[in-house]
Amino acid sequence: MSANWSPKNEAEQAMARAAESGEIIGFLRAFTTAELYLPQVPAASGEGWAPLTQRLPGATAIPLFTSLAGMGSAVFAGRYAVTSFAEVCREWAEPGWWVAINPGTPIESYLPFDAVDPLLTGELHLVDGELVPPEPLTTATPVPVAPLAPDPDQEITALLEQSVTVPTTSEVAAAEAVLAPDFLWLSVDRSGTPTIVAFIEARSCALAYPERPRVTMPFLLLLLAWPAGHGLLLDLGGPAPVGYDPDEVAGLQRRAISLR
Repeated sequence: MSANWSPKNEAEQAMARAAESGEIIGFLRAFTTAELYLPQVPAASGEGWAPLTQRLPGATAIPLFTSLAGMGSAVFAGRYAVTSFAEVCREWAEPGWWVAINPGTPIESYLPFDAVDPLLTGELHLVDGELVPPEPLTTATPVPVAPLAPDPDQEITALLEQSVTVPTTSEVAAAEAVLAPDFLWLSVDRSGTPTIVAFIEARSCALAYPERPRVTMPFLLLLLAWPAGHGLLLDLGGPAPVGYDPDEVAGLQRRAISLR
């Protein structure tokens, strides 16, 4: 454990002890039964709030913290909700999403949401960064910082097969119009960053921005036309949109070009 960090409550004390002794079940039991803090950002619709999401290579994660101090030192968000692991799984976790446990602290860990219960019940074990059935397990395995390694190109490959709908400031005759250098993008403020909202489902865009014109285009075209300095809020049709800051969008552009 870092000399500059100390647990702020009983849950973090238990997690720290479990992490040092390699007890994944004890670590997860303390986490899943604790009061959790969920950072939130404005929803893509402009009304209400949604969970902050974190980008992993090839995956999306929801960061959850076991103390306000841990959350405040790791992320900047407009507000937060006090919740439980069960509620997050029920209300916001999408299939394939991960949970980022106390990211940025000595008791951080990253796991798929759907692996947590099997690890607690012994249906899965964590061995050398891999989720495996119980038979191969022979020794205790420390809680890793990043236990699994998603395919870094899986996310962008899936997105490149999609079309997205974007609300606009005025009527657009053809999708290629967004390539014009003077195209007027409709952006929203997300934690001080101008952000463009895109929707996988055109109907969701119409519901969120009923009075705005909109244009549908391949996701690759959107990346090629992307205005510098803008973030992306991508509504995949679930309860929580996925946020990308400008640097992450630039990373998507580079990966998209390398795959084409």
